[in-house]
Amino acid sequence: MALDETTEKLFRAADASTLLALLPLLRRQIEWTAAEMKRVQAAKEQDADADAQLAEASGEALTALHTRLGDDPDARDAFQGIREKFNSVIGSLGKSDQHFAQYMDDLFRYVVDLTERERWIISEMKRRGYLPFFAGEEQQFS
Repeated sequence: MALDETTEKLFRAADASTLLALLPLLRRQIEWTAAEMKRVQAAKEQDADADAQLAEASGEALTALHTRLGDDPDARDAFQGIREKFNSVIGSLGKSDQHFAQYMDDLFRYVVDLTERERWIISEMKRRGYLPFFAGEEQQFS
């Protein structure tokens, strides 16, 4: 992924001290974003575990209630309504998955953009002669 044209123009016009000052800021943001991705993933896994436990407990409760009701038609009708409500609630538990996926995608794109800016600055510092090239690297910048 290359920098967008506006960012590249801005960075090319910046002096070395400005670009170098950006490196620690970019690194902190990269680390924060990586930590946020881990935190969100862990929370999602906890939510999934809680959802599974809730579904299991609800299923057991419905089974026990169904057994206690016996053959009473009015009780069976009431039970059917309760089961439909439970199924509706259980069915809605995973609806936050789309929001989660979008947030993780946004975080991923952000960390890629930050990393690309960091790499660009380091490459530019090499091109300007402030940082040395690694063996064989000079050919990439010629």
